[in-house]
Amino acid sequence: MSVVLVEGLSKRYGEAWGVRNASFSVGRGELVTLLGRNGAGKSTTVKVLCTLLKPSGGVAQVLGYDVLRDHQAVRRGISYLPQDYWGFMLGELTPLEAVSWNLVARGDYSPREARRVAVEWLSELGLEGVLETKCSRLSGGQRRRVAVGMALSARKELVFLDEPTSGVDVEAKHEVWRIMRRVVSQGVSIVLTTHDMNEAQIVSDRVVLFHEGNTIAEATPSELIGKLPYKYRVVVNKPHGWALPNGVFEHHFDLGDRLIGYTHTNADAWSAASTLHPQVRVESVSEVGLEDAYLYLTSRGA
Repeated sequence: MSVVLVEGLSKRYGEAWGVRNASFSVGRGELVTLLGRNGAGKSTTVKVLCTLLKPSGGVAQVLGYDVLRDHQAVRRGISYLPQDYWGFMLGELTPLEAVSWNLVARGDYSPREARRVAVEWLSELGLEGVLETKCSRLSGGQRRRVAVGMALSARKELVFLDEPTSGVDVEAKHEVWRIMRRVVSQGVSIVLTTHDMNEAQIVSDRVVLFHEGNTIAEATPSELIGKLPYKYRVVVNKPHGWALPNGVFEHHFDLGDRLIGYTHTNADAWSAASTLHPQVRVESVSEVGLEDAYLYLTSRGA
């Protein structure tokens, strides 16, 4: 059963499109990532699914309910972390107060039980040392983890996390990933938005690619990477005025001060790197990943 079903979804703001044509689904106990650049339509889609915005067209169902007709039922079954949650909600609360208050306000726990659950989740997120510190005195990454704790501790069957690891340091980011995967293993479904290709490749069961308001692909990370006709990549730093000689790569993307070139074999990749050195600094030679699939598919419109 799909806990989220989106077909031909659109959202218009006057003459501007927030989402043009989005279609995807999310299964029970699955982590699906909406991946794309800022402005690609990810957050707008999530706001529609959380009943915070009305769609302009298409189908949007959450937990079997239509987001327009049954918005109260949708809200009862979900938990949602927006991008800027801490800014307008946490204020002078401590992490313990914020998570406890959220659980009590939703009617899920008594104050005593909410406090116990809050301590549990905040400790898992590495915040046991700042339970009683006002959120306004925490770092941006710590505040973000408090907000993640608020969303996950509610124990809803479907959780929407809009860029939950934005501003979080590497170690804490891995902790959030671990907790998300544990929650999913217990049957909870998570819809994650990010523009972090590495995050999407590591944590996702499936990825939905957004480009200019449209969904252009939906598959597992490995399936998306498998759509590439190339297997290896060479990343080089480009000096000002330098031009790539013809025939070095089978395909490449010029990203301004950086160039990514592609080959079919590892030997060809190292041969290309040797050809370019010492004209340019070669950053890395590696197998292709989700970032490469994203660049390739968006350049083709999938």
